[in-house]
Amino acid sequence: MESFERSERDVNRPHLDAKEVHEYIYIECPECEKRYVVNCLDVENELPEFVCNKCETAFFVDLNVEDFSQPLRGLKVQEKKDEEDNALNQDIRFFKENKEEHFQLKNGSATEGGACPKCDTKYVVGQPECFRCGLILSKSTAQERGTLISATPELKQDWLKLITNFTNIELHNGFIERALKEKNLKYAAYRYGQLKKITPDDDITQEMLDRITKLTEAVSGHLVKEPKKTKSKFGVSTYFGIIAVAFVGMGMFLPQFRNLVGVGVALLFLIIAMRLVFNKN
Repeated sequence: MESFERSERDVNRPHLDAKEVHEYIYIECPECEKRYVVNCLDVENELPEFVCNKCETAFFVDLNVEDFSQPLRGLKVQEKKDEEDNALNQDIRFFKENKEEHFQLKNGSATEGGACPKCDTKYVVGQPECFRCGLILSKSTAQERGTLISATPELKQDWLKLITNFTNIELHNGFIERALKEKNLKYAAYRYGQLKKITPDDDITQEMLDRITKLTEAVSGHLVKEPKKTKSKFGVSTYFGIIAVAFVGMGMFLPQFRNLVGVGVALLFLIIAMRLVFNKN
C-alpha cells in the first residue's frame, strides 16, 4: 500500500474534520484499482482530488460518508464534470418548462427552435440567446455577436443560476454584487438589457436595471477627481521681496539706515534664486 501525494486542485468545499473520523483512510483509483493510504490531516475538503501515480487518472473521492473501514473508490474528474453539465441542462429545461411567464416570447409561444450551434443546448423559438453559453440566436441581432460583453466564468455561472430561478431575488443580488466587485457592471447591464427587450413590463428586470444604473453612477462619481486648487508658489517670496526693496530704499534715502542696503540686496538675490529653483520644478 502506497502513501498518496494529493494534487493541488481544490473544489472549494467545506473542510472535513479529520479528528471525527480516522487518522488514515484508504482510497482506490477507479481506473486501475490501485489503492492508496491518505493521512486525514492532509485532507482539506470533503471532495479531495487526486492523480493516480500508476495510470495518471485524475479522480476524486467523496468523504461525506460514515463508514471508512473499506477503501473509498474514486470517481473520475471527467465523470464529475459530465454530471454537473447534465444537472445544468436539467435546470435549463426546467426553466423553459416552468418559468416562461418571465420570458414572454414575442410570438407568444414556446415552440422548440433547435439546438445552439455552439454548445448544442436546446432553445425555443424567439429566444434571443442561448441561456448556457450566451450565443446570440436571433438573426435580427446577429450583428451583436462581435460586441458581446466579456465576463469571468464565475459571473457567467451566477447568471445561469439566476436564469433558472428568476424569482429568487438573492440570486439577482449576488450576481450584481459580483459584477460590482469585478468592476463589470457593464456585463450586468447588458444581460438585463437583453431581458428588457423580451419582457418590457417585468418588474424584477426593471428593478435590477435601475439598481445597476445607480451603482454605475455612484462608481463613476468616485472616479471623478475634484480639480486641485492652484496655489501660488511665490506668495511668501513676493512678500519678502517687497520688504527687501523697502530695505534698499530706506538705506539709500536715510543715512542712518545705510546698512539696510546690503541686507536688502542680499535678500533680493536669495528670493531670485528661490524663484529659479521653483520654476525648474
